[in-house]
Amino acid sequence: MKGELFRTELDYDSKFDQLSIRRPGFSTTFSLEAGNLVMDFTSKEFVGIEVQDATRWLSDLFGAKLNPDKIKAARIGFQDKSNFVKILVVIQMEGRQMEKEVIVQKFEPVPIPA
Repeated sequence: MKGELFRTELDYDSKFDQLSIRRPGFSTTFSLEAGNLVMDFTSKEFVGIEVQDATRWLSDLFGAKLNPDKIKAARIGFQDKSNFVKILVVIQMEGRQMEKEVIVQKFEPVPIPA
């Protein structure tokens, strides 16, 4: 994936198993939800992601049992394509770095007749 990797701040809530990977200094003005992944934006820029059920999501994404408490640092990339978005998640934990792309399909809202 070409594009900029953003420096991030991490916040993990073990009680709710929720992981937040966000760019510092940005406030969210709207969010898009795709399953247990929430993508946060300002009116013009990608801010970061919040992940519900983070332990399972990370383990599924990287193909190994991972503990979000052990993540030392993360970077994130974002590309907006015509019918999908790509998010590159790069994490560092215990002396190793892992990266994976997440592709989220865009859906157009469909009006429901009254």
